[in-house]
Amino acid sequence: MTKIISVVSSMPMAGKTAFCMNLGAQLAAQNFRICLLSNTNELSRLDNAFGLHPKKDLKALTTAGSDLNEIVLKDFFGIDIIPGSYDDERLMDTGNGIKKLAEIELEFDAYDFLIIDNSAGVDAQVIASSLAATETLLLINPTIEVITD
Repeated sequence: MTKIISVVSSMPMAGKTAFCMNLGAQLAAQNFRICLLSNTNELSRLDNAFGLHPKKDLKALTTAGSDLNEIVLKDFFGIDIIPGSYDDERLMDTGNGIKKLAEIELEFDAYDFLIIDNSAGVDAQVIASSLAATETLLLINPTIEVITD
């Protein structure tokens, strides 16, 4: 069974994307099958951080009827990546997006770990991914804004 880890933080630039990349790399080095899902539309998306330029993204999966295999960036140093959306629309806020991801959940059984890099803050999209996860990791840094938000 796939272990789903949702990585969250109340503030941007807390290091969520770097943490997800490093966690994925460490697990892949131990021969685990890893998929990183970029649940964000921010510039810090995983595909940008890795310098990748996908033709399709999460929006194509949830709204355009694309297949998971069409959007996954395969075997990037032993890690598969599902790129975040390029548009500002919050996909998981819609019933259609949640339904589509629920339909493909079985396809994640090919992985030992699914690591979800979330947007900053706590909105419906972040809550949905955290509820679907087996573990949620909260990243903080020692600034007053992070602690009070």
